[in-house]
Amino acid sequence: MTETRVTPFTPRKKPAPKLLDRARTGRDSALGCRMVTVIRVVAPNGTEVEHRFTSMPKIADLIARLGAETRILGLRMERPDHASTGRIPA
Repeated sequence: MTETRVTPFTPRKKPAPKLLDRARTGRDSALGCRMVTVIRVVAPNGTEVEHRFTSMPKIADLIARLGAETRILGLRMERPDHASTGRIPA
């Protein structure tokens, strides 16, 4: 017998993407333009403010935008208000 094995299958150059990764990517692209992240914060002077983001911000982005002394009160996802235009943008 020889040491070499012969197989009828050729190896793939790139591994196929996992189904869950493909589903997550599709969901993010479908919902990304339809959902807004709303973060409610308390500024160092005591005022409560809501900030809206088109995507989920990273902690470093929040610190850079709002400051290190800002406290986060809440976080929610909601659909943007399109009542004024009567249509959802493409």
